[in-house]
Amino acid sequence: MDANRPPTLPAEAIRRWRDGLRELETLTHTERLQSTYAERFRAIQQLYAFWKLLGKFPDPDTRPLCDRWIEAKRRWIEKHMPSKVNF
Repeated sequence: MDANRPPTLPAEAIRRWRDGLRELETLTHTERLQSTYAERFRAIQQLYAFWKLLGKFPDPDTRPLCDRWIEAKRRWIEKHMPSKVNF
């Protein structure tokens, strides 16, 4: 057994934890279905603001463009508008 790894919990504790998690997910799902679209949208906005505050979402104006997207755009322009290829 690895000395850095914490001991495994008893099977009963794991089962109770899973049952509690399952019940929590059911309650959350039921609560979400009972809320209005405006309440759901507000919750999504709050979650997005929280993740943005943590820096998990890059600013769309400063994030680098995907090279594959640039190449796909370049090929499309070369095929459909060959006179405009200048980048």
